[in-house]
Amino acid sequence: RNMAKNQMTLDTSGLEAALSRLVATVSPERARQVVEENLEKIGQKVSADTSEAVEPGNLPAGGTYSHGATAKEVIKDAKVTWDGDGVAWIPLGFDWDEPGVGGWLISGTPKYDPNPMLRRMFKGKKYMKDLQDELATAVWSEIINEEGR
Repeated sequence: RNMAKNQMTLDTSGLEAALSRLVATVSPERARQVVEENLEKIGQKVSADTSEAVEPGNLPAGGTYSHGATAKEVIKDAKVTWDGDGVAWIPLGFDWDEPGVGGWLISGTPKYDPNPMLRRMFKGKKYMKDLQDELATAVWSEIINEEGR
């Protein structure tokens, strides 16, 4: 099943200058570590928020949504991987290879409205902005700490 429209992407294009300065301030290895640690913290937050959104009390009563397959679809303990161009990737939200209805809960179906919590996370701008701000704060904090030494 193709649920690409329901995937979460954390845009870090506004952080390019900060990331370049971080690499110049600390070693490239330390910069990579800072990015990994903070992306994994973001992954834990998204996992916890997604898990909360698919708890039975937050799903339509009855039906297939309440049988637990969707909760197993939530990615937990995601790890950062790096591509050959130095781009970091971390899976967030749902594992689309697992059976479940996570994507349908985000976008809704003709019979069911979208889950408001998931819709806010995956489609809303504020949730993503908060995650971007969290990463930016961590990067700038590391720069300030290193430059202040």
